[in-house]
Amino acid sequence: MDYVPYLEYVVYGLSGAILLGASIFAVRKLILWKGVYPSPESLRIQAAREHGWWRGIPNLKRAANSFFNTWRTGLTIVILLGLTTGFGFVISTFFGSISWESVDIVWQVHAAIVGLSFVVIVFLMDYVTRSNHVDSVLERFVEKSFVKPVLYFSLLGTVAIGFSYLYSNYLPVGLEADYAVSYFVITVLGILAVYYSILRLILDTSPDEYAYSLLKKHITRKIESDAKVHQSSKVIRDQLSDEIDLVNFRYGIGPSESDCITIDDLDKKQYVSDIKPRQYTDALYQLFETLQEAEGESSIVGEETTVRSEVRLNQDAEQYSIIVDTSQDLTDIDLESVKEELDQCILTSSSPPWPPYLEDPYEFVDYLERKGVNTVRNGEFGSFSEFVKNYGDVMMHVLTELEQQDSLFQYGRYFELESPFYNLERIFLSVFSECLQERDREQALETAKVLNSVTNYSLKNDLQPPFRNFIYIYSGFVFELCSRKSELPEVFAAGIIDELAQSLNIVFTDAVQKDCDNFDSFDVNRMREEGYSFSLLEEIHKMLKYALDVKDARTFIRIWEIPSISRDQSRIEIGDEIQSEIKQLLFSAASLSYSVAKQDHQHKEEFKKIYDRKLKRFFRELGDMSDVYFAIQNSNRNPPRWTKWETQEHDVVQGSHGRPVFLDNEITEFYCFLGIYCVYYSEFDDENPIKEKSISESDFQSLRFTVQEIIRTKPLFNLEEYMDEKELEEHAEQFLEYHEEIMEPKDKESA
Repeated sequence: MDYVPYLEYVVYGLSGAILLGASIFAVRKLILWKGVYPSPESLRIQAAREHGWWRGIPNLKRAANSFFNTWRTGLTIVILLGLTTGFGFVISTFFGSISWESVDIVWQVHAAIVGLSFVVIVFLMDYVTRSNHVDSVLERFVEKSFVKPVLYFSLLGTVAIGFSYLYSNYLPVGLEADYAVSYFVITVLGILAVYYSILRLILDTSPDEYAYSLLKKHITRKIESDAKVHQSSKVIRDQLSDEIDLVNFRYGIGPSESDCITIDDLDKKQYVSDIKPRQYTDALYQLFETLQEAEGESSIVGEETTVRSEVRLNQDAEQYSIIVDTSQDLTDIDLESVKEELDQCILTSSSPPWPPYLEDPYEFVDYLERKGVNTVRNGEFGSFSEFVKNYGDVMMHVLTELEQQDSLFQYGRYFELESPFYNLERIFLSVFSECLQERDREQALETAKVLNSVTNYSLKNDLQPPFRNFIYIYSGFVFELCSRKSELPEVFAAGIIDELAQSLNIVFTDAVQKDCDNFDSFDVNRMREEGYSFSLLEEIHKMLKYALDVKDARTFIRIWEIPSISRDQSRIEIGDEIQSEIKQLLFSAASLSYSVAKQDHQHKEEFKKIYDRKLKRFFRELGDMSDVYFAIQNSNRNPPRWTKWETQEHDVVQGSHGRPVFLDNEITEFYCFLGIYCVYYSEFDDENPIKEKSISESDFQSLRFTVQEIIRTKPLFNLEEYMDEKELEEHAEQFLEYHEEIMEPKDKESA
């Protein structure tokens, strides 16, 4: 008998150990099922530790919200059961036990309330669905109002109360009728809470506001998950050997099936949820060595062996299933050991580790676009102001979220392939186009004001890819105005162009300052990729072409005035280079205008306006004009040649009235043409204004031939009414003498 207590302790200890082991095993399986390796080797755990995903109150709140949203229904039911138990204990302790006879009435009332609640809730849900015009809004509405867990809890309560009443004699001691009554009370309170939640959403939140809020939550979750994906990719990159490359954003057309290993090859599920980086990099290096051995055994000399890692968290096998891409055909190479290693270090799941908030965000974008267009079409001025306010708020929300996740800007193609805007920018164009169609100047300017606001914000906070997108929208506005020139009243279109040009002029000045602050030295390739001013010049290039296409001198002149920099900015190296780029762009634009005017009689009057108001003043001195011309001729920057006219149109308007134009010859002819006029209205005091330059004999002969053609054909001869043919020949001869004087010595002797 003395040994029995010890035996009892042993049994309790073994039972506890078995229960603890079973719990650990179950938790581990649950974690694996959710797509995380329960090990320090887990990429998600390493990235979270390195980048502080769980550090700080905001990150902890986001992690808690994510956990709760994942287990919303189960956790809510557990909480309700806990409240039921607690309230039942309070009843039995402070109010005395309730007899089981009264539970019969409680059961019937409970069942009646649950049945009635089904009817009412279905009616309210139908109202919500019909009023929102977005098919998937019901799912989020049900989730936010906690309908599912409360209904599950209510149905479970009907069964539990009935069972406890019918078998009350067989219930264990301590499980009294108080808990059945408590269940009834908590059920009623839960249903009332659902009613309140639904009615509050219906009465206090308009369908539009709800759609906006859902879209904003989706954008927030997408940007956060994208940041986690790229931060985790950095952890892998840091552990890769020099022989292995890490590829970011390879979508669409990829390697052939014979030179890569895919998720399907490993018989995995759809989404990559976790990786063991060290084991993964070892597998890649093993593959690299295997390929090198195979290449050494082959008698064919091929290209250098390369292995590229293409796996990343949240990767969807249906969109892109490649894990590793190589430079060799893998058909005849034994890769079983490599695939086995990869299979052990890549964890997949049937759902993404960071699921999107909305299944189809484009559905919401389409709804918002229709809303904006219909508001303009129906003349709902108050509604339009509200729409513009909410739409601008969504756009600003994207920018503020991007600002917080600035690591995404290290991946240049992110905005090209995974933009968090979901084509939201196109709403600017659709609404603006509808404003022009309805001849509503105020609404068009209000739309442009929102665009200006987000453009300035992206510039101020150094968000270059969004800035580039917004500037593209500006050129779309100009294209819309130019393409509707024959339809719109001249004063109407001119007023909008003036407002756009004024806004862009301020933006351009700020963009130049931002480039001066960001760049220590001038690198034209980097400036074209990252420079704000160069992004603007690219779109100004298009706007000038649109204006010339419809022979609109006024719009051409207003766009011409946009790119300007301050005197202080021009003293900085970056500012001086930007100033040079501006002059080359404008000179090329003027050359195109000259070329069009020669061929189209209707454009001659428009060109005369451009000449009188801009060219005569901007290129008045031969020395200054020659600086620009020689810079274009000697530049290796590939200055604008005004090609691809037909491929640079916007999606809003199909087709183009334009044509591709190559300006190599036109620039030279325009230089000669304008140079003759510079000689006409300038006095040089017998000093060569271009004496610091030099040209080859072939270039001089080209100039001579061009000048002779101008004298013979006399294009646009009536620009200066007081210059006759004799003066034209004299000034042309003087122009050539200046250039003959600067011909290189060897060429001059041979000439």
